[in-house]
Amino acid sequence: MAYEANLGHLTHAIELSWLDPARLQSLLVQAFYARRIGELDAFLLALDQTVAYDSPNYLWFRQRYPRFVYVDRVVVAPAARGRGYARLLCLFQVATKVAASCSICWRVF
Repeated sequence: MAYEANLGHLTHAIELSWLDPARLQSLLVQAFYARRIGELDAFLLALDQTVAYDSPNYLWFRQRYPRFVYVDRVVVAPAARGRGYARLLCLFQVATKVAASCSICWRVF
């Protein structure tokens, strides 16, 4: 599911950081929060402090916060843009984290 979106537009691979299918699947299995809209109109992947992930940005938060949720990627397919899907996914994620009383860390491009 998310792998196709990861492959879908290679021009965004630099912005998102490329994940091969095995790495993406590993993160999905470990994810604190992973949601999609439609088949693959949009998806969000969020990780907590327990995930084995070597992203320098993720590791920066891991070194500084005992508990956190790191939003690694929010992806919206070009045909689905402008519908508020990213906002909707982020609002659900924030509501979930507020209930869990964690710090929320956003990776912004």
